[in-house]
Amino acid sequence: MHNQKISYKDYNNEVALRYVVKDTLFGLQKYYLPPFDELPSGKGIADVVYIPKPQFGHNKPYIIIELKWDKSASDAMQQIIDKGYAEKFLNEKRKVLLVGINYDSKTKEHQVEIKKLN
Repeated sequence: MHNQKISYKDYNNEVALRYVVKDTLFGLQKYYLPPFDELPSGKGIADVVYIPKPQFGHNKPYIIIELKWDKSASDAMQQIIDKGYAEKFLNEKRKVLLVGINYDSKTKEHQVEIKKLN
């Protein structure tokens, strides 16, 4: 998706990666509010957060996405945990999906790490 949607000139850019992630997850719009960019949460700011629409009760998880550049998906996941991005959602008795994504600008490879909290 990254190769198809982003021009070579803009390819190595976090904003471009954010666009690709949101465009890829466009199908979630039926179940989720429009994604929040840079949502203050815990001790930092989560890159992208999807909040389920109220009518879907507890069937859909919150989705918290952290993007990294030339680091690792584990670094992104660790930041979500260390900064407490999920804490504000845990009291709602709904699952929370944590997603860490890293993009390597040299190899143009993506890494993803996903963790589910109950």
